Amino acid sequence: MSPPSRYLRDPAGIRANVLALGYITVTYFGGWWLMAQPHWKVNLAGVLACAHGMIIAAYLIHDCAHNGLFERAEHNAYLGKTLNWITGACYGTYEDLRLKHMRHHVDPDRGAHRSVGLRQVHAVAHGRRAGAP
Repeated sequence: MSPPSRYLRDPAGIRANVLALGYITVTYFGGWWLMAQPHWKVNLAGVLACAHGMIIAAYLIHDCAHNGLFERAEHNAYLGKTLNWITGACYGTYEDLRLKHMRHHVDPDRGAHRSVGLRQVHAVAHGRRAGAP
């Protein structure tokens, strides 16, 4: 059986990624549990824990959008979709979020507000240069 680190883009980052995902899980679900308790101070701690876990999840969504965690894009997409739900962004799809985010990477020399076509954004989102087949 092969080690799980072989699926990561950077196998040296397995410890940090596992710790971050564990932290997100504990703070998100633990935060909701604390918010369900009767005392307002415990509720406040739950809100802060849940919110911080959601922020860390948003950072990992960014890494997944750039296919930065796993070697395979499918694995990044699966984790990105899961984290997208945790962050409360479930009103939009991960794929849509990823394509919109890639717009500012199409031509960094001309700025983020450059008008780009869908083909250019799609090419960058799939790891190809804009304009290349």
